[in-house]
Amino acid sequence: MEEIWKEVLGYEGLYEVSNLGRVRSVDRYVRSGGLYSDEFDKSLKKGKMLNCSPTKRGYTRVSLSKESKTQQIMIHRLVAIAFLDPVDGKLNVNHINGIKTDNRVQNLFLCTVPEHSAVHREGKKPTDSHRKKMRENMHKRNKETRENKKKNF
Repeated sequence: MEEIWKEVLGYEGLYEVSNLGRVRSVDRYVRSGGLYSDEFDKSLKKGKMLNCSPTKRGYTRVSLSKESKTQQIMIHRLVAIAFLDPVDGKLNVNHINGIKTDNRVQNLFLCTVPEHSAVHREGKKPTDSHRKKMRENMHKRNKETRENKKKNF
C-alpha cells in the first residue's frame, strides 16, 4: 500500500499524518539568532518522523507543538480526522481489529458513543460481522465521496 501524507488539522505547515498511522514534522524555516542580538536569521529545520508514546490504556500518541505550546494527541484521531469523512453523530474513533496501536486508516471507523461503549464493554473485541458491516459502510462512504467529487468538477 502506498503511503499518503496529509497535513494535520490545526498544525498546517508543521506536521503531516499518513494513512499508515505515522506522523512527521515538515521542513520549515525558523527564526534563529543570538539572545542579545536584534538581528534574526532564518534557518532550515529539517522534518523528521515523530516518535510515539503509549498511553496507560494502550493507545499511541504524539506530542505536537505550535507557538510554544505542546499538546499530546492520539494518533488514531489524527488519522481519522485527515482521512475519514465525518459522519453526523459519530465522534468516536474505533479500531476494527481491536489492536489499539494499529492506526492504519483501513483499521479505523467512526462510531457513536453507545457503539464505542458496546465494543469495549468488558474488554470485548468487535465481532467479525461487526467488522464486515463497518468495512462495508466505510467503502460505501468512500464511493459516495468519490462520486460527489466527480459531480463537482
